[in-house]
Amino acid sequence: MIKKIITVGTIVLLSACAEMQSSEQQVESKPAATKSVTSTDAKAAKAAIAAAVKARKAASKVGYEWRHTAKTIKQAKSAAKKKNYQKAIMLANKAKKEGEDALAQYHVQKGAGMSN
Repeated sequence: MIKKIITVGTIVLLSACAEMQSSEQQVESKPAATKSVTSTDAKAAKAAIAAAVKARKAASKVGYEWRHTAKTIKQAKSAAKKKNYQKAIMLANKAKKEGEDALAQYHVQKGAGMSN
């Protein structure tokens, strides 16, 4: 029974990773300058990155930072520097969600003590 649960969990995890990778490839394949860039876009990207950093730090503070979150934030900053604000916002939002999910994972696992 445990083997079945592990197998199903692995399949779900792998399919989620594959889906996430294909969505990143779709964003990268779109032309960067499809519309005129405004200062509002730059401000939105900066705010999204700041929110992602805040969420990552909260997860890190409790020892539950996920390993790709900082890398995703770095990619968002790089995209913003290249004035690809849509990509920067998308990556920052992804990193923010990872930080929030990591913090939620901490709270769930904090209360799940071992009981025999």
